[in-house]
Amino acid sequence: MSSATLWVPNTDVYVTEHGVVVHIELAGVHKEDMQLVMEGDLLKVSGQRQDTNRPGKCKFRMMEINYGPFET
Repeated sequence: MSSATLWVPNTDVYVTEHGVVVHIELAGVHKEDMQLVMEGDLLKVSGQRQDTNRPGKCKFRMMEINYGPFET
């Protein structure tokens, strides 16, 4: 994947008395479309949000939802 095609989802990471919590906004991404990989103490989350929710010949007035490959 080219870095120019990636988007980065909003992510919160915080520590509680029970451990580390990673909260990533991935609305519309199916679990089979993402990968979670631990590399040492680094968590890598990547995948793709499919662009299937709109009609084929629409004309955008505004587009703020990212589609395609992501990585965080």
